[in-house]
Amino acid sequence: MKNIQIQEKKCILYFLSILEISYLVFLIIFRSRYLDGYFINDLHDTEMDFFNMLALIGTGNPYNYSANYPALCFLILKIFYHLVPYDIVYSENGIQGVFLRQYMPTQLAYTICIFISIFVIYKLMKYMQKEEANLMLQFVIFFSGPMLFTIERGNFVLLAFIMTWFYVLFYDNDDFKIRVFAYLALAIAAGIKIYPALFGVLTVSGRRRRETGLLISMGILVFVMPFFEFGGIADIKEMLQGIVISSEMQGKMGMAYNFSLSNILKICQSIFALDFSDKFLILIKGIVILICIYIFNSTSEIWKRTLSIIFIMIWMPQFSYTYTLIFLIIPFLFLFCKNKYKQIDYFYLILLGLILVPYALPKLSQYDIEEAKYPLTLPTLIINCLMLLLFVLSFVDSIVERGKRK
Repeated sequence: MKNIQIQEKKCILYFLSILEISYLVFLIIFRSRYLDGYFINDLHDTEMDFFNMLALIGTGNPYNYSANYPALCFLILKIFYHLVPYDIVYSENGIQGVFLRQYMPTQLAYTICIFISIFVIYKLMKYMQKEEANLMLQFVIFFSGPMLFTIERGNFVLLAFIMTWFYVLFYDNDDFKIRVFAYLALAIAAGIKIYPALFGVLTVSGRRRRETGLLISMGILVFVMPFFEFGGIADIKEMLQGIVISSEMQGKMGMAYNFSLSNILKICQSIFALDFSDKFLILIKGIVILICIYIFNSTSEIWKRTLSIIFIMIWMPQFSYTYTLIFLIIPFLFLFCKNKYKQIDYFYLILLGLILVPYALPKLSQYDIEEAKYPLTLPTLIINCLMLLLFVLSFVDSIVERGKRK
C-alpha cells in the first residue's frame, strides 16, 4: 500500500514538473509571449518592491512618503543601505529605486538575500522529507509560480513565508526552547507582513496559555519597537494610512494578479454582468471567515488547518497579489509528506499543485475597466477558480468527516 502511495505521489510530481517545464519552454520558444499573463506586465519594473523600499531609506523617514510596510522591513533595509557609499547617499541617486537596482553594492545585497532564502527553504524542505528527500519535489517548489513571482518582485513576503513555515514546523515541538524560537519566527513574520499573525491561532488552539501570552508579547514588541528607529508610535498611524491609500490605488488598477475575495467578486460582476453592493461583500467575507473557522476546528491535520488560515490571509485584504500564494506551499508540503493518504487527498494535492503552477495564457482585457494598468488575465481567472474549488471541497469534506466521527 505504501509503495502504491509513493508511486501515485510521484505521478503527481511528474505532472506538475511537466507543466512547469512546459511553461519555461513555451516562453523560450515564443520569446516571452504571454509572460504578462502571470507576471506583472511592466517588464522594466522587476525587483522594484525591494529597491523602491530601499530608496525610501535614503529619504530618512519612509513614512513621510506614505510607506505601507511595517517598520521591521525598513529596519532590515537600513542595514542593506549601509552598503551605499556616502557620495551616492548624498546625491539624488540615493533615493532612486531604479538606480539602486542597477547599482552593484545594492544589487549584490539583494542577490545574497535571495541565495540565503533559497538555502533556508531547501533545508526546511529536507527536514520535512527526512529520509525521503525528493529532488523532483524541490524542483516543483522552486519553479512554482508564486516562488518565481516573489523573487522577481523582490517582495519581503519571501522572508515572512520562511519564518511562518519555521513556526508551523516547530510551534508544537516538545522542546520549550525550540518553541520559543518558533514564536520569535512568527513574530518576525508578522512584523514584516502583519497577516501571518493569524497563524498564532495554532498556539492559541493548544493548551499552552502562558506561551500564548509569550507569543502575543513577542509579536507586539517585534512589530512596535522598530518604529522607534524612525518617527516612533506616530508612524504606525502613517503606515495604516499608507495601507488605505495603496488599497484604493490598487483597486483601480485592474483585476489581474489579484486573488482577494473583493477581486473575485469584481470578476464575477464583470463576466456575468452582476452588481454586488459593499454590504454583500462584507456578508460574504463574514461567511467565509466562519467556514474557515469551521474547517480549522473540524480537523487535527496541520495541512488543512494552515490552509484554512491561508484562505483568510489571501481573501480578506483589498488586494492580494500572486506572491501571497507562496503561503500555499506550506499546506502543499505538509499534505505531500503525510504518511497515510485518503483517496480525496490526491485530489487536494493536484488542486494545490495547479494553483502553484505558472500559466502562459493571454489577457482578458475585455472584461476589465478601460485602460486598466493590470487588465484581467486568464491565469488570474483560472487560479481564482481553482482556489474556490479547493475551498468548497475543504468545506464539504470537513462536514462529511465530522458527520462520520459523530
